[in-house]
Amino acid sequence: MIPRLKKSIDLKVDFLKVIGDSEIITRQVHNTIYSLSPHLKNYQREVWKLIYELNTFGIKLVPRINNTTIDTLPNATTRFTLLRDNFLLKLFIN
Repeated sequence: MIPRLKKSIDLKVDFLKVIGDSEIITRQVHNTIYSLSPHLKNYQREVWKLIYELNTFGIKLVPRINNTTIDTLPNATTRFTLLRDNFLLKLFIN
């Protein structure tokens, strides 16, 4: 998720809606999961730092069994380039 958030910031994305199939990541972003792992806490802090650079951010959990397209889109979305100012980019993150 971090590389894709950085790419969105580089593209000057203002509004980002993330649809993912990882319950752990989604719950970390929403801060509804507690972890003792320093690695996961550092990951959470880095994600939050990047999210604050966006004007609007949302994340939604879609279980993999309900959305098979989640598996095919993550790599494609990192190849977006800025075509014009003020566009909406939906980024699907696995």
